[in-house]
Amino acid sequence: MAEDQHEPIPGWQYGLDPRAAGLVVRSISRVDHQLGEALRLELTAPGDADGVVHLQWYIATSMGPWAMWTACRPEEAAQHEAVLHDVTWFGTVMAGEPLAEPDR
Repeated sequence: MAEDQHEPIPGWQYGLDPRAAGLVVRSISRVDHQLGEALRLELTAPGDADGVVHLQWYIATSMGPWAMWTACRPEEAAQHEAVLHDVTWFGTVMAGEPLAEPDR
């Protein structure tokens, strides 16, 4: 897929985290996002309290559901989520171009 070849929103990927199977849910919450209501999952490897955190977001947008994920150190999570919160619009879908990107 073309969308797998680029990073539309810095630090984030479209879809489901391919490593989610086998991870444990550390937290789950409802979040208000500018594009719509969102579900936020924070996942970690079993027994790995200080390692990589996997963040999975599902946003119910006016154009339909949208899934994004990232994996980072726990201290970097807020920075990655700030970038995701900056996304305020969906562009016109063109082959090879992202559906959404941060407002610049």
